[in-house]
Amino acid sequence: MINSTRPAREAIAHEHVVMAARAKLARQERRRRVTNRAVQLTALAIVVGGWQLAGMYWLDPFLYSTPAAVWHRLVEWFTTGTPIGSVWEQILTSLRESAVGLGVGGIAGILCGILVGASRVLADFFGPLIRAANIVPSIVLVTLFFIWFELGTSSKVATVIAIIFFATFFATFSGIREVDTRMLQEAELFGVGAVARVTTVIVPLAATRIVAGLRSAAELAWIGAIMAEFIGGRKGLGLLVRYGEATFDATGILAAMIVITAIAVGGKVILTNLEQWLRRSR
Repeated sequence: MINSTRPAREAIAHEHVVMAARAKLARQERRRRVTNRAVQLTALAIVVGGWQLAGMYWLDPFLYSTPAAVWHRLVEWFTTGTPIGSVWEQILTSLRESAVGLGVGGIAGILCGILVGASRVLADFFGPLIRAANIVPSIVLVTLFFIWFELGTSSKVATVIAIIFFATFFATFSGIREVDTRMLQEAELFGVGAVARVTTVIVPLAATRIVAGLRSAAELAWIGAIMAEFIGGRKGLGLLVRYGEATFDATGILAAMIVITAIAVGGKVILTNLEQWLRRSR
């Protein structure tokens, strides 16, 4: 008589083996992350400690500053303010300029990328023109925007919009053009209209490239806002860096760099977690 419970026992045993293997891999991944973080913190401590000792005994602190001096400057900024006003005002100014530029430039770039990428005629006509415009250095656009919009917020936002537009346009355009033509032909055979093909076939298949372009654009938005403020701003963290340069204040420049970097890293973590949440919720 054939034992009918044997396949069930084998299936349960196989499931236990798989679960044990997954648990082992998870433990290895946790150990790897902990080890990497420990190595990173150790390297950071060595660099900061070496910098402090070098500033105390070998390097000129006026030119190279020290971690202690930078820390005291940060405390001063967040308690009493900076030479150009409240540090929170500078942070909010830079965040507002980058956020508005990212929103407007991102929407415009994605829509234009979809429109041009989905049409062979538009791609052949506008593609080379937009590529040529993208070659123009950003600093040239900044100076033009200063002439057109003066030194207010508008010129900074326009700079960010221009940078983000090209970044999101090319990410979307490339994603659209890489869609398998066989999928489009099958949709056309089933009677799917042109607009429906774009919304139900092309855009979903290119979504990965579009999301990746948006993530990169968010970083560029922050960089663009700081760059525009440095060249000709009245407020913002970029102006704080320029003030340090004008007064030969290495400590102030380094402190501003830390604030800029901390916000950029925090924003990247938030966007990465948001992207992962969106993928899980789909």
